[in-house]
Amino acid sequence: MTISRKRAFLAVAAFVALLGLTAGVLFWQKHESPGLVAIDVPRKVCGGALSGPAVAPLFPKKGKGEFVDYADAPFALSLTDSCMMKAGGRAAELRLYTHYDTSAKEWSAHDDTWNDSPGYTKLSLGTATGHAGSFFARLNWDCNSRLHGSVVLSIWINYYGPREGYGDVPKGKRGHFAELAGEALRYSAGEKGLKCERAAELPQGAPTVG
Repeated sequence: MTISRKRAFLAVAAFVALLGLTAGVLFWQKHESPGLVAIDVPRKVCGGALSGPAVAPLFPKKGKGEFVDYADAPFALSLTDSCMMKAGGRAAELRLYTHYDTSAKEWSAHDDTWNDSPGYTKLSLGTATGHAGSFFARLNWDCNSRLHGSVVLSIWINYYGPREGYGDVPKGKRGHFAELAGEALRYSAGEKGLKCERAAELPQGAPTVG
């Protein structure tokens, strides 16, 4: 075989190999993750208590099944409330509790039973106090509600991973997760929620960690 024929043969072989590789990649892209859909989070979730863009980073961009928000009414219309959001095999849960005949400081100490949890740290947002771990954030605040009198307003956020049970908040999102607790606290304390006096004094932004 002459040199020119060898070159032509090698060029054809390389072209055929490239075609095979391209076809394999296209087949893998088509069949590697069947049933995955883009996960679109609405502008407001949990009955208006949380903003969709703040929640979206907790979920994958694509997954099996669309984003589902199980809140069917505005959040914080009563003394207890909850909301569950699910997408891509992950879930985030927002809970509101109220407690009488105690203070936020006392309740934070009473509720502080997670201090041996991975990643445990203290949280504060103005006069609100609480704690966070690798899969949860809690904030407690003294509320003088125009609807219900003096209560401790407690906000809990829990994160559930792909496996059953609690899961670690995605890497780099711990502070962000605590920020959601602050957002939910401000909403629940405000005019759309329990109408707490001094609700406007709660700082904007994320709680202080540590």
